[in-house]
Amino acid sequence: PDRLVGTLFHELGHAADYRGSVYGWANTEEFEKAYQKDRELQLKKYRAQGAFGKKGHRPHLSYFLQRGIAGRSEAFAEGYGNVLSMETRGYYRSPKVAEDFPNVTKICRKVYEEGNIV
Repeated sequence: PDRLVGTLFHELGHAADYRGSVYGWANTEEFEKAYQKDRELQLKKYRAQGAFGKKGHRPHLSYFLQRGIAGRSEAFAEGYGNVLSMETRGYYRSPKVAEDFPNVTKICRKVYEEGNIV
């Protein structure tokens, strides 16, 4: 049940992204700047560990580190899903993503609190 609910929260994050603005929240300048800060920090950590796919690699993050809109869109969906999880269940469904993408999480919380989606 947790995985199903988690997937639902993530997909609702995509819906919130697309509903939020003409081109999606993930395409806004504010979100892109927040995402790039988090992405660069994570890439720096990966490089310090050696390379992607080696010991210490955190595969759950690679999905959110894709280039271009793909990475931003997935990061927004997961961040927003985390906020929904916290608000309805009292915990982040993906605590590592919340920890590793603090700026993304902050923007997603702001979008949620402003009620700019549905």
